[in-house]
Amino acid sequence: MTKEVRNVIVGFGKTGLSVANHCIRHDMPFAVTDDALAPARLAEFERQHAVEFAPIRDFSFTPNDRLIVSPGVPLTHSDLQKAQRLGASLTNDVQMFSHLCKAPFALITGSNGKSTVTHFIGQLLNSAGKQAGVGGNIGTPVLDLLDQGNDVFVIEASSYQLELANHCAADVAVLLNLSPDHLDRYPSQDAYFAAKANVFVGCKTAVINRETDFKIEFEDTVNVISFGSDAPVSDTDYGIIEQDGCRYLARGARIILDVSVLPVPGRHNWMNVLAAMATVEALGVPLGEGIQSLTGLPHRCELVPGVDQMLAVNDSKSTNPASTATAIESFAEQDQVMVLLLGGLGKGADFAVLQPLLEAHVGICYVYGQDRDLIAAQIGVPVISQLTLDDCINHMANEQRHADVLLFSPGCASLDQFANFEARGDHFKSLVQERFA
Repeated sequence: MTKEVRNVIVGFGKTGLSVANHCIRHDMPFAVTDDALAPARLAEFERQHAVEFAPIRDFSFTPNDRLIVSPGVPLTHSDLQKAQRLGASLTNDVQMFSHLCKAPFALITGSNGKSTVTHFIGQLLNSAGKQAGVGGNIGTPVLDLLDQGNDVFVIEASSYQLELANHCAADVAVLLNLSPDHLDRYPSQDAYFAAKANVFVGCKTAVINRETDFKIEFEDTVNVISFGSDAPVSDTDYGIIEQDGCRYLARGARIILDVSVLPVPGRHNWMNVLAAMATVEALGVPLGEGIQSLTGLPHRCELVPGVDQMLAVNDSKSTNPASTATAIESFAEQDQVMVLLLGGLGKGADFAVLQPLLEAHVGICYVYGQDRDLIAAQIGVPVISQLTLDDCINHMANEQRHADVLLFSPGCASLDQFANFEARGDHFKSLVQERFA
């Protein structure tokens, strides 16, 4: 007789807690394991629910286990591999969501901009009268969205999530861009790109940046829509049309909006809005007037208020060189001085790709944090090296360095000096407002 499958939640952070609550709502027995001997969230959870728990090094896996793996747990973990050798299966909350979801859903990924585009899509859907459930790698875990009565779902997925959520069959699957990242987790750049490309498996419509170099094979049944910074290549594609010195968002030959009236700053947001528009229309929802009322997310090329002397940009969400490159290109203007703040944990990335942009657009480059010396050696241009972000801002203020644009786009993880990118961005904003208001 076949034994009942046992659900084992691996990792009890935000995602693991969401999975546990889902199991309780649906009377699904489960156990919990984690690298930590006493996960912080578990103690509070145990006050209300009985939980079978053991640290992962002591956990007794069986062939009947279904491991629901949190994104922070690498699939190379020795205990996960041991469980698989026994016959256990692996899944995650995003894959579970895709099987349980009865409404249309879009799945969004990319190396950069995925949170912003997910946010934009949700706003456009809501402005068109749809109740959109927005979550995943941004905000609400996906399983928490299922019982909220939403008409449509917009789910952000990281490469970590797509390793196991590799056949979601989304109604619309979106790949915004690809650039090297997380090379501390993946054996190669192509392995990282391949994890991202899982977003398209089984999808109905694929929305893809046509400047993507990584080759992706689509099934004949998939409707492929592209977007890009050039003119649309067909009537179903999205891009930028130039007429009489003005630039317009367009689908095919149909002009949609003058980019000058977009409420979100930076050229990178032209691409973000194009991707959002393509996704919304692929879901069968008219765009309406919502484009002109879009709002951005904090820490993504966010303009710092209360600074009159210059344009101060908080792009703390920038955690790889490609996102920094995008930010530089978005705010570079001829005859304006740009000061760039760069640094933190480099995650094995190659910062040499920034050198041409730094030479062309950046007047002064500060580097700080744990990997500052490595970054300085790679970018090959003169830098001002400081230990901390505070030191950079204080040096700039004390030396009375002029800037038309002060761009904080660190291109690195934050954990050498900050709890997360939000704390890092908030700290930058407070420093700038204190020293330059």
